[in-house]
Amino acid sequence: MQQVINETLRCSQLAPFAARVKDTDEIIGGHEIAAGTPVILALGCLHHREDLWPEPTKFDPDRFSEENMRHKPRYSFLPFGGTGRKCPGCRLAMTEAVSVLSVLVRKFEFDLVPGQEVTPMLGLVTQPADEIWLTVKKRN
Repeated sequence: MQQVINETLRCSQLAPFAARVKDTDEIIGGHEIAAGTPVILALGCLHHREDLWPEPTKFDPDRFSEENMRHKPRYSFLPFGGTGRKCPGCRLAMTEAVSVLSVLVRKFEFDLVPGQEVTPMLGLVTQPADEIWLTVKKRN
């Protein structure tokens, strides 16, 4: 379930960017960044880099297996921001997502209503451009 949630966060670009102001002088990628400089992290771009995530538009939860993640650079996946300024609610959000989704998926089947195309609308938080209609059936 954790791998499916992580891959969903990577593919969906739920939070397409994060921003902060550098506290100290630092060199990033060979560029000198002075203290007080606003820096924007393009998380949506990071999570779709082909050198880090082959076939980036393909949904593949196995990307997040222990074996596959062992070979990824430290900051290649930052769904809740990164380093010292990670979202303080990320552990609670992941715990709730795993708990709720595991119960729902165990009890119900979910399918998109046929003919529907889901178009993401990027903003502070990504959301669908239109309503999403699902068919829900109880599992036997």
